[in-house]
Amino acid sequence: MDRDLILAHLRARILSFATSQVTREATEDLTQEALIVLHEKYANVIELTELVPLAFQVLRFKMLDAPRKSLRRGEYNQESIDDHPLAHPDGDPARQLVQKQRIDRLAAAMAQLGERRRQLFTLKLEGHTFP
Repeated sequence: MDRDLILAHLRARILSFATSQVTREATEDLTQEALIVLHEKYANVIELTELVPLAFQVLRFKMLDAPRKSLRRGEYNQESIDDHPLAHPDGDPARQLVQKQRIDRLAAAMAQLGERRRQLFTLKLEGHTFP
């Protein structure tokens, strides 16, 4: 029997076993990863009696490694982007209006201050502290 034909039949068995153990989304990925390992690292194994147990052993290792791998990649606690509304690049118009009014009031108040107080206030806005 040809090795590619064996791997095609083996893929169906691996897929059905993986479906019974993990979610459907992860099943395809795990099956594909297991077959890649079989194809690349165990190309010399051609006997069906050796290939089937080896395939399921590789699949079990891949299944055990999947949670650690997703945690390492940051996929474990991800939130769906559909749950959050898209932010407008210019920001909220109401917030922009409030900020503009605040800046106008601050500029008007600064104009009424004396030169010395204006300099002190400018220094305070720049982050300097007073002793």
